[in-house]
Amino acid sequence: MEKIVMVIFLINSLFGIFLTYKMVGILLKRLCISVKTCILLYFIYYIINNLVYFLWKNDKITLISNYICLYIIVFIAYDEYIWKKILVPLLLATIGYCTEELFWYLLMIFFKTPDISVVAVLSNFMFCIVLALLQGHFNRGVNDLRLRHENLLLIMLPITSMFVVLAMDTKMNPELKAGGIFGIILLNIVVFYLYEQLASAYEKEMEQYLLSQKLRQYENQLELMRESVKRIRSIRHDIKNHIIVVKQLLNDKKIEEINDYLKQLEDVMATNKEYAKTGNDCVDSIINYYMDEAETMGATIELTLKIPESLPIASLDISIILGNLLQNAVEALKKCEGNKRLYVLFSMEKGTLRLRIINTYNGNPIMSNGKHLQTSKTMEMDHGFGLQYVKESINKYNGEMEYKIKDDEFEVNAFILMGEEF
Repeated sequence: MEKIVMVIFLINSLFGIFLTYKMVGILLKRLCISVKTCILLYFIYYIINNLVYFLWKNDKITLISNYICLYIIVFIAYDEYIWKKILVPLLLATIGYCTEELFWYLLMIFFKTPDISVVAVLSNFMFCIVLALLQGHFNRGVNDLRLRHENLLLIMLPITSMFVVLAMDTKMNPELKAGGIFGIILLNIVVFYLYEQLASAYEKEMEQYLLSQKLRQYENQLELMRESVKRIRSIRHDIKNHIIVVKQLLNDKKIEEINDYLKQLEDVMATNKEYAKTGNDCVDSIINYYMDEAETMGATIELTLKIPESLPIASLDISIILGNLLQNAVEALKKCEGNKRLYVLFSMEKGTLRLRIINTYNGNPIMSNGKHLQTSKTMEMDHGFGLQYVKESINKYNGEMEYKIKDDEFEVNAFILMGEEF
């Protein structure tokens, strides 16, 4: 009987270390050592903690061992602020200790002598619930967008596991009971692992989607630069001939013809397609790409840019917000018949970053509850997927986005408060 209890204890203790590793990974994300080395440290932590428990059989000494081991791992393995390194081990070890004590006293109400292995298992399942909640809160982004139902199921699994363990008959065969508890623990580990694999797959899908967008934008920017260089070389090659012509016209006092000739030279030198020259490579490449595409299809475009060269927003988020909204506007223009118009305002004034896009639209977009834009089935994979990322990027900076529909025009406004210093 004691051997069975010890086996359950050791297995459950390993499960607890696994949960601690996952929770610390969520709260302190930046590793400064390899993942394999980090896992090795946690395994050493598992061995030390169990040795301390079996040698002294004292909860307080075990708790102190927990604190010391966690602090050593955190300070060796993670690159975070010092206050985080101090707070996180204290928080997790205290939660673990208090949870075990809570279940111990609760089970004493129903059972005079609670099974210590059952108390430890129930405590870890409660840790599973906390882990699922932490993943839902801290890993906002892909997980929130595409795994909402899975997040709910992830929380339900440890809750169900707790009831199953509690429902086990105390008179059940010890070997059978140990096998059942081991199976439940293994099931929780496998489900958490599969969940992470699924989240990782969605993150890769997002990265590929954004990468394809940026490649298109940078290819267009590169083409614009090549065209500009080619025209400048052409002008330089013929500069002597142009000087001779202008001198001759000047000697003949043909001022009007000189003006016409210089205007022709100016038109050749100008790169009409380079709409944006803010100095921000990310903004310029996106604006130039989609403005060029809109003008090619015959749209009347109006562009107002009032932004500094450097923005207090990550380039990735600028690409997501500006790129997706302009892509949707251009796609809408393609379906328009007759007059096509595109108005873009991107400005930074009084600490507020504002993006306003107005485009003609052939038919009304579908609105859900008057707030959220729903895309058509042909647009759903790219555009619906992209709009979700736009909302997430704007929310990251506590911004707001709203849609307006008026006659044949669709308008989207995005605001991000950056503070008066910007």
